[in-house]
Amino acid sequence: MLDLLIFDASSLAADWQSASHDGSLVALSLAVAFTSSCAAFYIAQTNRQASSPRHRHLALLCASLVLGLGIWAMHFIGMLAMKLHPPVSYNLQWTTLSILPGMGAAWLSMWSLQGRCPTNARLVASGCLVGLGIATMHYSGIAAMDLPGHLRFDGPLFLLSLLTGLVFSVAAFALHRRLRTQASPTRGPWCCATAALLTAAMASMHYLSMLSLRLEHAAVHPAPKPQLMPETLALIVAFVSLLVVVVLGLASTILRYRDLWQAVAIRDALLAAMINTASHGVITINAQGLVKDFNPAAQQIFGYSRDEVLGRNVSMLMPSPWRSSTMPMCKSTPTSPTNPSAPTAERCWACARTGA
Repeated sequence: MLDLLIFDASSLAADWQSASHDGSLVALSLAVAFTSSCAAFYIAQTNRQASSPRHRHLALLCASLVLGLGIWAMHFIGMLAMKLHPPVSYNLQWTTLSILPGMGAAWLSMWSLQGRCPTNARLVASGCLVGLGIATMHYSGIAAMDLPGHLRFDGPLFLLSLLTGLVFSVAAFALHRRLRTQASPTRGPWCCATAALLTAAMASMHYLSMLSLRLEHAAVHPAPKPQLMPETLALIVAFVSLLVVVVLGLASTILRYRDLWQAVAIRDALLAAMINTASHGVITINAQGLVKDFNPAAQQIFGYSRDEVLGRNVSMLMPSPWRSSTMPMCKSTPTSPTNPSAPTAERCWACARTGA
């Protein structure tokens, strides 16, 4: 039976048991939280300027799912790191539903930060939303535990866990706004600081709360032994969480680069329209002097059609003295009868086309 009593400051008795934790699983939970926070802030930042509103909404959804899943995975791995006797089992339905508060809070907070420069009120509201979402998810996850006894929490430590979680969350979003206003070269190395603060919010709220937890054994049947070892289950949760982060991150990146490709295509079309409608002749060549573009005004000036000029050396458009000095030579070029080593003004156009 689970009896969740908050604000209980009773003295410890012989039948009370405090929770200890596996250090490796604690480190894994922190790594998952940090990675998901980095990915969420990166997705939200890089897709904030997406041209399509639909793409912005999809990117916001991806960032919210990544952050919400990271909050839940960090909590669940942290619960698996907790060592209690007898073993703990979890109600699958309630454990699955406990992911919703974190995702909802993540979506609201990310949505509130989509403006150009969020106000201080928005920052505080976003941080508090995430902090409360973490707390709601945390205690709903605890309520999903099947334990042979009563869970009690010490009041001061419970309040301290809430306070630290809220403070770190607000600090994370405040730092995120500050870094957004700075130039990219100075912002790059410090982007991880925002994720580190949000990870500190999750960790402080979870592990301070677990520090205040006490289990009072009851005379009931022990909880069933889990089918998987905690270490194995924690690795599975971490792998699935990181896989989802990678998939959503790639999906968001594809949307971002699709917007960039569309923007480049639009700019190219505008540039081509400007060149084609210009009243002056515009000729573009490559490093070998081969004509790559020839606008209609140039066709009127030189009397050549575009198809006749494209791919040939630009020297064909020059008068004879300059043409002979700039036209590339080849072994098949005819020579002067009086001076076999001196080339004539005639040039091999097959070589001109290849830039030889």
